Amino acid sequence: GAAMVYGSASRVDVLKAAGVETARAVVVSNPVLIEKMAICVAVRKLNPRVAIIATAANGAERACLEAFGATFVCDALDGLTDSVMRSIRQTLSTTRSVASNVVGLTSTMCFFQAIP
Repeated sequence: GAAMVYGSASRVDVLKAAGVETARAVVVSNPVLIEKMAICVAVRKLNPRVAIIATAANGAERACLEAFGATFVCDALDGLTDSVMRSIRQTLSTTRSVASNVVGLTSTMCFFQAIP
């Protein structure tokens, strides 16, 4: 199975342990805007080229997340799964496994580590 990393997703040491430095994409789906913004900033510092895919509850959140480094912003209330998967497929347009290239940040306390 996949390894789990526990800790604040806005902390550099935790993001490094999750493999963000070599990830091709990061999915940020935390429900709290200020935490999503902090995660985007921390991820972008570690990996300037990574695609950050985030969820937003409204247009104002979308604008904030884009300003804080999100590459793609999906509507959290409308077809979230389809939007996220479409963004991931667009980002990873190679034959490599999605699981080996994506770190999913599902909350500030726990997130999935990509399998190398």
